[in-house]
Amino acid sequence: MCVPHCEKVCVNAKCVKPNQCECFPGYKVFSEVQKYRCVPECGICEHGFCSAPRKCTCFSNYELRAGICQPICNNCENGSCKTFGKCECNVGYEMSIESKCEPHCNNQCSNGRCVAPEICECNKGYELTKNSTCVPVCESGCLNGNCVAPNVCECKMGYKMSSENMCEPICESGCSYGLCVGPNNCTCQAGYKRVSASTCEPMCSPSCQNGNCIAPNECECFSGYRKEKNNTCEPFCKNNCINGVCIAPETCQCFQGFKEVNHYACEAVCTGGCPNGVCIAPNTCECLPGYKLSTENICVPICPEDCLNGYCVASGVCECNPGYALALPNTCEPICERGCLNGVCTRPGYCECHSGYRKLSDRECAPFCESGCPNGKCIAPNICECLQGYNMDNNSCQPVCQNDCTNGVCVAPGTCECDAGYTRSTESVCEPICKEICKNGRCIAPDVCECDIGYRLISPSVCEPVCDDGCKNGHCVSPGNCACDPGYSLTTSGSCVPICKGGCSNGECIAPGECICNKGYTTNDSCVFNCVGNFCELACYCQPVCGNDCTNGKCVAPETCECLLGYYKSAYNVCEPVCDHECQNGKCVAPNTCECNLGYSNTSAYVCEPVCQEDCINGECVLPDTCECYLGYELSSANICDPLCRDGCTHGKCIAPDTCECSTGYKIAKKSNICEPVCEWNCTNGHCAAPNTCECFNGYSKSSQFTCEPVCSKTCLNGRCAAPERCECYEGFQLNASNTCEPVCTTECLNSFCIAPGTCECYEGYSEVSLTECAPICQPGCENGKCVAPDICVCYDGFSEISKNQCEPFCQEECLNGKCVSPNICECFQGFELKENFICQPICEPGFTLSIDIQCIPECNETNCQNGRCLSNGECYCLDGYVRKSNSFCEPICEEDCNDGLCVAPNECECNEGYRKNSNNKQKCDPICDSGCEQGVCFRPGLCKCNSGYQLYDGVCKPICTIDCKYGTCVAPELCECLEGFLKSEEGICEPECSKNCQNGFCKGAELCECLPGYRMLETEGNCVASCVPECINGVCTEPNKCQCLKGYIPANNDSNLCVDETITTTLLTENSTPQQNFLEFECFRTCVNGTCITGICECAQGFKLYEDDIWLYCLPICNYPSGCKNGYCFSPENCQCFEGYSLHPDRPYECVISFNDTHNELFVSRFKLLWTFALISVLLAIIILVVMFYYIRRVSYNVDKKENEFGLVKLSQNADIIRSPNNV
Repeated sequence: MCVPHCEKVCVNAKCVKPNQCECFPGYKVFSEVQKYRCVPECGICEHGFCSAPRKCTCFSNYELRAGICQPICNNCENGSCKTFGKCECNVGYEMSIESKCEPHCNNQCSNGRCVAPEICECNKGYELTKNSTCVPVCESGCLNGNCVAPNVCECKMGYKMSSENMCEPICESGCSYGLCVGPNNCTCQAGYKRVSASTCEPMCSPSCQNGNCIAPNECECFSGYRKEKNNTCEPFCKNNCINGVCIAPETCQCFQGFKEVNHYACEAVCTGGCPNGVCIAPNTCECLPGYKLSTENICVPICPEDCLNGYCVASGVCECNPGYALALPNTCEPICERGCLNGVCTRPGYCECHSGYRKLSDRECAPFCESGCPNGKCIAPNICECLQGYNMDNNSCQPVCQNDCTNGVCVAPGTCECDAGYTRSTESVCEPICKEICKNGRCIAPDVCECDIGYRLISPSVCEPVCDDGCKNGHCVSPGNCACDPGYSLTTSGSCVPICKGGCSNGECIAPGECICNKGYTTNDSCVFNCVGNFCELACYCQPVCGNDCTNGKCVAPETCECLLGYYKSAYNVCEPVCDHECQNGKCVAPNTCECNLGYSNTSAYVCEPVCQEDCINGECVLPDTCECYLGYELSSANICDPLCRDGCTHGKCIAPDTCECSTGYKIAKKSNICEPVCEWNCTNGHCAAPNTCECFNGYSKSSQFTCEPVCSKTCLNGRCAAPERCECYEGFQLNASNTCEPVCTTECLNSFCIAPGTCECYEGYSEVSLTECAPICQPGCENGKCVAPDICVCYDGFSEISKNQCEPFCQEECLNGKCVSPNICECFQGFELKENFICQPICEPGFTLSIDIQCIPECNETNCQNGRCLSNGECYCLDGYVRKSNSFCEPICEEDCNDGLCVAPNECECNEGYRKNSNNKQKCDPICDSGCEQGVCFRPGLCKCNSGYQLYDGVCKPICTIDCKYGTCVAPELCECLEGFLKSEEGICEPECSKNCQNGFCKGAELCECLPGYRMLETEGNCVASCVPECINGVCTEPNKCQCLKGYIPANNDSNLCVDETITTTLLTENSTPQQNFLEFECFRTCVNGTCITGICECAQGFKLYEDDIWLYCLPICNYPSGCKNGYCFSPENCQCFEGYSLHPDRPYECVISFNDTHNELFVSRFKLLWTFALISVLLAIIILVVMFYYIRRVSYNVDKKENEFGLVKLSQNADIIRSPNNV
C-alpha cells in the first residue's frame, strides 16, 4: 500500500497529499509560510496563551476563572481583585490583619461570630436572643439551677448535681432510710423514725439485746452472737460446748462432774483414772475394746481363747510359762533349744520324730528308705536322691552318659560300651566303621556313606558335586560352582553367559560375538570396521530410532530427542528456538531472533510496539489503531480523550481531570471539587440551597430571606421558643422534663407544691403548718403512734398495728389465757394465774390435775396414764418395763443407763446425734468418729483418744518418732521404715545405701556415690578412680594427677603424663616434639604392615599400594592397576599368581585361564607348589603379625578421654582401643 509523503513533518496534522498537511480538529494553520505546522485554537486568551484546543493557559500571577484569565489575589473572598495581589472589600466588610475581607458587627458577637454585616451566628451550644446576643443552651433543662454554659448547669445553694443538668437537694447527713425532699430536710421510710431533721433510724420491737437494729424489726447480732427464731441474739460457740453450755462468745462452762479439755469440750472426771478404759460420765468408766470391767472402775484384759501354757497380760495378748514360746496369738508351744530336725518338740527339751523318720540323736531324726538307695542317698521317707552321674529310673539310680551312648550301652557315668561295627571315639561316643574312605561324605553306619551337602552318591564310597542350574555352557566343579566353556564367562550368580568383545550397548549378547538390539534400537547404517594392524572386523552398534527425525536436535534414545544449542523441547520431541527475552507482541523464530505480529513494529531487538495511523490526543497507542486515555481522561471518539471529573460538575463544566469550572452564582467548595451556591448573607439556622436562596434546617421556619427561627409545636407558656421543640422560661420559672415552664419557690414546699413563684399549696390529705410546710392528716387520730402520711400511722416501739391507724401493745410471745396490756406485759383472764412471763395456767379444782398442755383433767385417764392403766382409786399403774416418774406419766426402764441417748422402750435406747447403737447391746450408744480412730479410741463424737505412742493429727492417730525419720516414714511408735535405697543404722537413722562401697568417695544418696576431689566416677564399676589431667598414656593414674608408667615404658620429656617405649625412645622421639606428635609416631609404628613410618605416616615402597581396615595399615603389591589379576592374585609387584586349576595366558600376563590338558601329576605338582607358596606367605604374615601384636600389647591404652580430646569422636575408632557410647560422651 502506497501512502503520501511530506518532506517536512506534519505537526498536529496528518499528511493527506504529497507535501500537503491537514490540521487535526481543534487546530489551525500557524501561518501561510509554515502550513505544515498546526497550533491549537481557543479564541481570545487575554493574559494567557492557547495551549490545547479550547484550553487557555494563563500567564504568571493570573488564574483561569469562568474561562477568563483574571489576576490572582490570595483570600479575596467578600471583595474584588482589581490588580495582582490587591483586594478591595465589599460594603459592610473590612480588611483584617490577615489581609482578609471579614464582615463587621457593632456588638462584637460575644459567644459567636460575625458571619455577615451586623449579623451574628452563635457558637455551637448557644442561641441568639431578640437583642442579638448569644446565650448558652442546656437541652434537658436546668431544674433547681442556672445554665452557665452549653449543657452545663450550676446548681442553686443547697442543691447538687445528680445527673446531667438535674440538681437535687442536699441533706448533709445523707438521709439514710429516707428521702431528701429539701436542703437538710428528710422524710423517713416506713419502719423508720426520724431522730433529727436529717437522720432516720430503723425500729425493732422488742429491742435488740446483744445486737443492733439494722432494719425494721431486724436485728444484727454482735460478733460472737447469733440470731435465734424469736429475733434475739444468743452467745455462739462454734463447737457446740460438748458436755457444757455456751455462756459467752466462744466461752463454755462445763457441767458438774466434767472438766475442760479445750475451749469447746469438757470430759467426764473419774477419780480412779479408768486404766485400760475411758471415763464416759462422772465416775463411770467404759473399758477399751478387749477389756472388761472386773471391779468398780477397773478394766482387765480379755483373751478370746484360753492362753494354752500361759496367761493373759493384755487384750488378746498371752504371756507364756517358762520353757514355752508364743507360736500363735493365744498358743504357747514348748521350746527345744538345740532344734528338732525332722521331728516335733512335744515338751520342753524333748523331740518326737515324724512318721517315716528314725532318731539319730536327741535333736535329729533321719529319713528311712526300705530299698537302701544303691548309687544314691535317702533324703525323705522311701525317697532316694541319686549320686552325681546317676539318674532315677524305675525307682533305681542308673548311670548317665552325655550322648545317651548312641550305638552302645552306658555302663558307668560318662562311660559307654560300643555295639559291633562301631568304635569308641570318646568315652561316650561310638562311631561307625567304613572299610573305604567316604570321598566328599561321611560314614554314618558300618560300611554306609552319606554325602556332604551339595554332593550326590555315584558309588558306595564316592560323592560328586551338584549344581542346581545344571551349569549350562559349562560344567560343575564344586557344589553350586560352575566352570564355563570357551567364549563364556562366569557371572556373580554362578551362570555362564556369552562374551561379545565390543560389548552390546543398547542390546543383548546372545552368543559369543553375537548381539541383538533392544526394542527401539537398530543397527541400520551403524556398522563400522574396527582395525588393529592389518586385521579388521565388522562391528555393528545399536542406535536409537526417533520417528520425527528430531528437527533442531538429535536422537539420543528411542523416540527421545535432545535439542541443539539455542533450542528447547516444548512438546513431545519438538525443539523450538529460545530467545533470552520475551518477544513482546511477536514470536521467536530463531535463537534470539524475534518477528513482530501484524500491526506492530520493532522498537528494539525484543520489543514490538503497536502502530496507530492517527495520533492519540491525551492518551497513548496500546494496540494497533487503538488509543488508551491517560489517567483522568475518557475516550470521546476514536483518538480523542476528554477530561473526567469523578463527582460530575453539577452547576459547572469539567475542564481538566477532577477540575470543574463553576457556573455564574456558584463557587468551588474549599474541601471538595463541588460547585456550591453563593448567598450574599449567611443563612441563620439554615443553609444556602441556591444563589441568594436559603433553606431552613429541620425544626426551623423562614422569617426573612436569610433568617430561620425555631418552631415549638406546643405554646411555650411562661417562656419563649429558643430551639426546635425547646422552650426558655421567663424569670421565676424553670423548665421541667416535659419541656414546660413551672414556677420556682426559693424555700422548699414540704408536703406541698409550688403554684406560682414563691407560693406553695398543700397536697391532698395534708394541712398547712406554716407558709412552706404541710403535715399529714390521719382519720381517726393515731393513738400509740405517729401520723407519717395521710391516713398512715407508724406505731411507737412496743406497739403494733392491728387495723388501720390503730396501734396496740406488743408482747414478744402470745399471752396464753390472757391479753397483752402493755409492751411485753400480760394480764391473765379470770380463773387463771400467771405462771411465767407469757403463760397463764388454769386454777384446777380438787380431783383434777394440770396436764402437759396446761388443761385441768382428771388425775388418771388414758391420756395421762400412757404406758400404764388407771386403778379404781384414780392412781396410774405402770406396765411391766415402765416406771412412774411423776403423778401421771410412765417412763420405760433401761437396765443399763442410756448414756448419750434416750430410753424409748424397755431396755431399748435411741442414741443422741453423733452416736450409734452398739451392735451387741441395744442399751449402749457408741460415739461416731469419721476417721475410725485407728490406733485409738473414739470417746466423743468426732474426738479420738490415741493409744500410748500415738498423737492426734488432722483427726487421725499417727505414731510418734522422737528421732528424725529423714529418708523414711514413721510406721509405729519410735519405729522408722526407711525409703527404698536407704538402710537403718545402729542408731535407728535412715542413711543412703550404695552397694558398690563408694571407694575413694562417699555415699550421697540411694546408689549415688560422690567422688572425693581428684577422683572421677568409673561408670562401669561404680567406683571412684584417680583422675589425671591430661590422661596417662601408656601408664596408670595411681593418685590424683600422678601417673605410673607400664613396664617397659619411661616418662617422656617435658610431659609427666606421657610414657614412651624405652627401647625406641632414642630413634622416634626428639626433645622438642609434642606429645601429640609422639603419639602419632607410635600409632604409625604399631599399625603400619610391610611399610615405613615417615613423620607419623605409613609410606609404601614403589610397586605397593596402601590399604587399611579397622586396625591395620597394609602395603600390598600392585598388578595391572586398577583391574588386577583375573582368576589369580598379585604375589609381588606386576607378578600374578593363578588360582588352582588356572594357568597364565601366554599373551596376557595378568589373566589366568582354565587348564584343560594338565595331567594328574602336573596338577599334583602345581598344587604342591601352590601349597608351599601359601605356607611360606602364611609363615611370613604370622611372624609380622606376632611382631606387631607384641608392640600393640605393649602400647594398649584405655585413656578414652585423652584420645577423644586429641582425635575427636568421629576418628576415635581408628585411634583408640576402646570407645564409649555417644550418649556418655
